[in-house]
Amino acid sequence: MTGDLEKFLRSTERKPASHFEETRTNPGIGPGGWNSKALSNAQGQSGKPDALFKTKTVYRLYTEDKNRNATIATIKRYFDGATLHYGIGLDARTQSTDENAVVIEIVTSKPDALQQIAYLACDLRAMNDQISILVTRATVDTFEVTE
Repeated sequence: MTGDLEKFLRSTERKPASHFEETRTNPGIGPGGWNSKALSNAQGQSGKPDALFKTKTVYRLYTEDKNRNATIATIKRYFDGATLHYGIGLDARTQSTDENAVVIEIVTSKPDALQQIAYLACDLRAMNDQISILVTRATVDTFEVTE
């Protein structure tokens, strides 16, 4: 997989097209103008070690969406980046019908990340007067598509 996928990602150039058909995104194939055969061949190869992928940890903190600006500032004290997913939370323990919720997602390979996540969760719980904050962790393989 390393050779073909890496070659595909490095060699793919976005070129201006003369008409819409060449630049549109094709579901399941990707953006127009890409070498879909090379990508398909690279995806079909599995089980080989791949230096293109990096193993990282995804942490998710589930909490009520309170004090949004202060929450963002608190996250920035511990991590350079995060993604916040906003929604509605339902929690039988609080006997409420629903509440504004946020899932804070942090993808990192920092060796001390778990300690920082624990401190962040404690700070957010105290700041937002929460009963608890749920923290989940998953190991994922990642690669970035950049220019």
